[in-house]
Amino acid sequence: MPGNDLRLLALDGGGVRGLSALMILEQLMEAVDPDSPPKPCDYFDMIGGTSTGGLIAVMLGRLRMTVGEAITAYLSLSKRVFQKKAHRVTIKGKIQGRFDSDELARAMKEVVKQQDLHEDALLKDAKQTSETVCLTSYRTSRGNNDLLNSVTIWEACRATSAASTFFDPIAVGRFGEELVDGATGANNPVREVWDQAQLAWGPEPLEGRVKCLVSIGT
Repeated sequence: MPGNDLRLLALDGGGVRGLSALMILEQLMEAVDPDSPPKPCDYFDMIGGTSTGGLIAVMLGRLRMTVGEAITAYLSLSKRVFQKKAHRVTIKGKIQGRFDSDELARAMKEVVKQQDLHEDALLKDAKQTSETVCLTSYRTSRGNNDLLNSVTIWEACRATSAASTFFDPIAVGRFGEELVDGATGANNPVREVWDQAQLAWGPEPLEGRVKCLVSIGT
């Protein structure tokens, strides 16, 4: 794994405005190489995001999509998922998320399968390429290894999309830890991405070792 000249990418939360982040990133990749724009996973050493940014980070990082492929998948997801429920209160009086969490899960499973992976493929990446809970696709010295070894790609996408009042929380891992999106405390996840990079490539300080840090807002 790299240790110098690191390139880090942080993607903000922001609902359907995540499309704008992808369009900005598309321009950035074309600026890097107009003739053959690189995949973000081949250019950046770490990609992280919150909420919709986390969803995009999984597409670009774990699923190794091109920006164009991610835009197509994102538009398809938006059409399927952002349809308001007719009834948001259960028989027991519990208020549900505004949008259909199950439909989001089904849609993400299809995205995963389109990348020639099993729908229940783990978030953990065997290739090792690429209070807030940080779900990562790589192992760190202080990471939550129980989640790393059990959470699937679609579960990670559901968790990072579980914005309060929009989607229901999701219980993951063998202990059933309930997760929601991190927009309240880390809508701009640049600090979290930096901290995760420090864990991955420490213990020396990252200052002087980071070639570029790109933070795209919504």
